[in-house]
Amino acid sequence: MISGAVLAGGLSTRMGSDKALLRFKGTPLAARMARTLQRGGCEDVHIVGSQDALGSLGWPLIQDTADTFHPLLGVAAALRSASTPLVLIAPCDLINLMPEHIERLLATGAPCVASFAGNIHPLLAILPVTLADHAQQLAEAGSPAMRLTDRLEQFSLPELSLIDANTPEDLTR
Repeated sequence: MISGAVLAGGLSTRMGSDKALLRFKGTPLAARMARTLQRGGCEDVHIVGSQDALGSLGWPLIQDTADTFHPLLGVAAALRSASTPLVLIAPCDLINLMPEHIERLLATGAPCVASFAGNIHPLLAILPVTLADHAQQLAEAGSPAMRLTDRLEQFSLPELSLIDANTPEDLTR
């Protein structure tokens, strides 16, 4: 059993509005990703973020209470709150990620990070809960998220599944 956690606490500066709550094909991105994780086989899916409005999406919320922003703070919160030894983390803005991609990741049954052609996506990974403190330390040091996952086995997914929607234009591609 592997839990799922949707990272939804980003600043969304390039998008111009809160990505997690932005509707894509009729559904807020955070809820859409939570449904993708659940349909892909994750147990006990949560959304992670600090926005109060995330609680209205119908998914359990892990409140990220940090005063500063760093994606690994959300990862640390998810790992600390997990009910399983492994957690599949995913950012809310991977609009092309499908349940079958999640199924393939989960089939590994082990820590790994998604990649395409050797380029990793550090925030789409299966992580052991034992990395919670390390994620917190890296965030506090201002280290890139990649430092948490750079030693994990890479699991190749289609390139399109790993493209983040960072701007309004990205939603129309």
